[in-house]
Amino acid sequence: MVSSASIIGNAIRIILFTVCILLILQSLGISIVPILGALGVGGLAVALGLQPTLSNLFSGLGILLGKQLKRGDYVRMQGEGLEGYVQDITWRSTTIRKRNDSVIVVPNSVMASSVVTTLELSKKCFSIPIEASINSQTDLEKVESLAINIGNEVLKKFYPSDSIREISFSYQKFGPNSVGFQMDLPCLEFSDQFLIRHEFIKQLHSNFQKEGIEFK
Repeated sequence: MVSSASIIGNAIRIILFTVCILLILQSLGISIVPILGALGVGGLAVALGLQPTLSNLFSGLGILLGKQLKRGDYVRMQGEGLEGYVQDITWRSTTIRKRNDSVIVVPNSVMASSVVTTLELSKKCFSIPIEASINSQTDLEKVESLAINIGNEVLKKFYPSDSIREISFSYQKFGPNSVGFQMDLPCLEFSDQFLIRHEFIKQLHSNFQKEGIEFK
């Protein structure tokens, strides 16, 4: 697994190129003091115009120098519905390759400001987050009981009942027309999570329809 990213190489090349140009000018007898002064005055205007670009640049450097992410990490972005393998981190963006091999380019400023979970592929216990919203007039006790029972039935198809921890269920959001909940389904193998999520959503949808529970 490669631990460095292209942003480091790009930054080094830019710095070396700038230093070389200044040294060449100085060797030709051209004073670089006015140039440096002009750069200082014009730098402020340029910085204001390049604020988004600079934000991405410094965010990318922060991610790398803080060793928060590296190539090959499998990440999940909270609230973005995005997860996949970190393919590269450039001066402007982070490239994430999803499981279907599609590539998503995320600005570094977004990566730095988002809650990003890095999953350890060798870890033997994961949580599969499931979020949904239902009609606010629904019996919440009934929904919780039904959802947990469905989760347990699905998990039995994959693991012995005594080998996994309990399902976590909690109501997270409340509005005039809907109530949102989150479930965390335990998963022992990284590759199992996708099929478990698939089966659970199908069963949840089918059973909620039978019980007249309306999703929002």
